[in-house]
Amino acid sequence: EYFKSIPITLTAVPNPGYTFQGWEGVTAIDGKNLILDMNKSESVVAVFHKIEAQSVLPAFITEKTRLTKNKSPYYTVGDVIIEEDAILIAEAGVEILMPSKANIIVKGGLQFLGEKGDSVSIHANRKCGHESWGAICLDAPSMPVKLEYTVVSDATHGTNRSVYVGAIGGHHANLSIEYSRIDNVHGQPFYTEYGSTAIRYTKMRTKISSDIVNVKYGKAIIEYCDLQGNNQPNTDGIDYDNIVDGIIRGNNIYNFIGGNSDGIDLGEGATDVFIEKNRIVNCSDKGISVGQKSTAKIFRNVIIGCNQGVGIKDSSSFAIIDKCVFYRNNVAIAVFEKNNNHGGGDARVTNTIISQSKNASVQVDEYSSLDITYSLSDMDLMKGEGNLYADPMFQSPGTGEFTLRDESPCLNSGTRKSFLDLGKARNQMGLGVAEKKIKVHLVYYLILGALGMAGMYAFGK
Repeated sequence: EYFKSIPITLTAVPNPGYTFQGWEGVTAIDGKNLILDMNKSESVVAVFHKIEAQSVLPAFITEKTRLTKNKSPYYTVGDVIIEEDAILIAEAGVEILMPSKANIIVKGGLQFLGEKGDSVSIHANRKCGHESWGAICLDAPSMPVKLEYTVVSDATHGTNRSVYVGAIGGHHANLSIEYSRIDNVHGQPFYTEYGSTAIRYTKMRTKISSDIVNVKYGKAIIEYCDLQGNNQPNTDGIDYDNIVDGIIRGNNIYNFIGGNSDGIDLGEGATDVFIEKNRIVNCSDKGISVGQKSTAKIFRNVIIGCNQGVGIKDSSSFAIIDKCVFYRNNVAIAVFEKNNNHGGGDARVTNTIISQSKNASVQVDEYSSLDITYSLSDMDLMKGEGNLYADPMFQSPGTGEFTLRDESPCLNSGTRKSFLDLGKARNQMGLGVAEKKIKVHLVYYLILGALGMAGMYAFGK
């Protein structure tokens, strides 16, 4: 029984392997949706047609199973559980269509082996009316998990959100992701804990307030990835917690413009993390944040348009910064006590260029220490041996070329006692003239950032 004169909407949702053909018994139709005004009894039939030769994944994968392109697409009707002694392999060109809230739960092994120009794709089964699905949930898999040239979209999270936080994630996994894309997801793209994580040459986005990549405990290396933020608060590009000897190298991290958002955030005792050759642009809080007794080696990074280029906060947090370039940040390097009675941070800086800072080249409070030598600022003469006050003479900073012109005062003015470049130390600051590969398309990112900042802060003229 229904209320009279109250419109009711019916939607025809085909099961995997079927298509919707139309409605019987009524004439007021609009595609799959039907609106009924119930003033009298109605008899309505939704007609579906079975599609031949459909491939449906079983609920349990109990042996080595290979998905082939010629039988694609593959459908699921609910969760797919890969048992401990089994492995699911998808070859290049395979498409997997998922229903709402369904997950791929990996207890054994998983390999999505796409190829350049022929990716493996997993997304919501829109043909059956599903706009999203669950997640790839790594439940202490017994075998390595590998994703190559894989596109993950429309995902949300696993059933247990305390463990399966991201579109891909879980615990105690040996995981490798390369040349892939995780975007158009409805939750956090990636989260793992207690395992070994390696992500390379992968693009990731998030629409919500969340980290793009968050790794806790275990081992982690994130290299040559493209991480784009949004205007949501508390959104970091890469967040390492309790990671020892982790690596963050060669990534493009940009437009984290919501409040309290960092490009890279080290916390909860992340130790000896090596941060090298990253390009970090437009972060509302810090380009790199080092806190909660974390330590980092920060080498040859370019950091642009952030509130603080690098922030080192609270007792036992320490960073070595060498041969970096800071451009158009409010403050390039800040060392301070964030939480009362927790003490200040500590930093050692050499061979670094600080240009066009808006408020200050460096800031250090009474609880912290900063030793900066053989570095340059075009704002003021910083205290310390070998420091310069001059124009660094970049090649073309407006187009993102931060190598130095031949007449730059930064050449032959650095120290060979480099903290991080001992093997091939050169007597120069910043990127020098020989390293042409680190280039930031600055104008593009500045325009995107300015559009999204909504007046939070403006770039210099």
